[in-house]
Amino acid sequence: MSATIYWRPVAKRMSYIDTDAPSSFIEALREAFGRDLPAKFAGEDIPVLKGMAAADRGQRKAYEGMIKAIEEFGIVELWAEY
Repeated sequence: MSATIYWRPVAKRMSYIDTDAPSSFIEALREAFGRDLPAKFAGEDIPVLKGMAAADRGQRKAYEGMIKAIEEFGIVELWAEY
């Protein structure tokens, strides 16, 4: 089942993560951070996300999108809607 993965700065507007494989993206975050969605991500998560971005061969660069959102807003919350 495919999912759309959303993010929003804490207490602000929301947007979505453009990913090639939502289920794999969710599982990779779970394995890397030990968190299920919904979850919050912040500056301390950027080094791990940069490593994940370096290994990402997808066309849409979802991890880079997360990094940009965190750098712009500080803390972002991610969740999935099916």
